[in-house]
Amino acid sequence: MSTKAHLLALSTTIFLLFIVFRLSPFCVYKIDYDGGYVLCVSVFKKFPPISSRDTVASLDSYESFNDRKYNLPPASDEKEDAVNLSDKNFSDILAKNQHVMVAFYAPWCFWSKKLAPEYEAAATELKGKAVLAKVNDINEIELAKRWGIQGYPTIYFFVNGVHVDTYYHNRKKDAIVNYIKTKMSGDLYTLMKIEKAEHLLTAESTIALGFLDSLKGTESEKLAAASKLHPDVIFFQTTRADVAKMFLIDPEIKRPALVLLEKESKQLSHFALF
Repeated sequence: MSTKAHLLALSTTIFLLFIVFRLSPFCVYKIDYDGGYVLCVSVFKKFPPISSRDTVASLDSYESFNDRKYNLPPASDEKEDAVNLSDKNFSDILAKNQHVMVAFYAPWCFWSKKLAPEYEAAATELKGKAVLAKVNDINEIELAKRWGIQGYPTIYFFVNGVHVDTYYHNRKKDAIVNYIKTKMSGDLYTLMKIEKAEHLLTAESTIALGFLDSLKGTESEKLAAASKLHPDVIFFQTTRADVAKMFLIDPEIKRPALVLLEKESKQLSHFALF
């Protein structure tokens, strides 16, 4: 085949791909964040691509989207069992309630909209036992930045004001309810990041940290059993020496070892385990 024929075939292929893409219901768009961006795919023909100019930080509210006729209504807020949080009441709600789940969402987000009815139903079932709350990140940009939100929905779980876990599980009502009930009876969390360790050292909660050889096995199981007996204490485990060192545990100490950070005195007490 001649060079001219190759060029003609290539041009024809590119043209056909362009036509297919333009007729397709799919739309790829970009949302920028401080420190990164998210590429999304929409199946809505009327949801145009978002340029790099349209950053989350530049959107004061959902209305700025609506004014552009993006035709995606916000997640339903008809029921109020899930508490609406803002920068003004966020810390207060966490301080006054032992177990709080917080969903950070965007009203235009398909997955946020899909979560909304299941989340509200879970909030209704657990009302009076645990708090399910939500943050509209389009209205609470600074709050979302402070908690490092980079995708929607992001669901955090707090115990006594401490962020102990991020919920990645099934987003149906029953799964959410079962997860929270399990956590309410006491649980063991994993601590592997310096930034989170720094936050725990200033938390207004009693915290126990086990310095283990492995995150699985007999030692971890015994620590998890202890967490069930003391639901007033938040139990963590780590294998990282740099994290243990922040709690004044000698990295060379024989493992397993345990440190207790008491809420009232803010003093560290060290123990040998098992």
